[in-house]
Amino acid sequence: MLNVLFLLLGLFYPFTHTNSVAVDEIPQSTVKLAIWQSPSPTLSSEIEGKGSQVMDSLESMGDISLNDDRHDLLEKKGKPYSVDTDPYTRYTEYRYDDITVGLYDDLVYYVHADGDPEKIKINGVWVTLQEESLLQVLGEPDFLAEDGDVYTRGLAALKIYRDPSSREISGVDLFDDSVS
Repeated sequence: MLNVLFLLLGLFYPFTHTNSVAVDEIPQSTVKLAIWQSPSPTLSSEIEGKGSQVMDSLESMGDISLNDDRHDLLEKKGKPYSVDTDPYTRYTEYRYDDITVGLYDDLVYYVHADGDPEKIKINGVWVTLQEESLLQVLGEPDFLAEDGDVYTRGLAALKIYRDPSSREISGVDLFDDSVS
């Protein structure tokens, strides 16, 4: 019991002796280092466009943005091969050959790539779905779940679904985390 008390005191000790520092007092270079991670020297040849720095936002997948509405979706992708409305969530799903787009109140809520995609287009950049490329473009996952890895950026999240036994990628979702 005494060991547990000492362990707890040791864990809380750093929080009792902290100095408050205003954000304005932090040197700008320190802030930039906290936001940007340096790229790895070996970047997959599949990654094009925006360079090799870790993405600091998640805005689109397959050229469909989380800021798009139904009109934008139809303009970009054309007529879907099917449209279904889930009776419970009331999401309307527009199904295309390469992606499924879920809308809530006619706004894009999620974009899903099914099956076993080899690469996906995130923020206009093609990314191979291999560990090295994902690490270079997205950094370390923010959450590891039984069914996949989750990367969050602001109110958007990207989940890479994995088979629980083999850890092979089975799908990818980009979704707006602000709608409950």
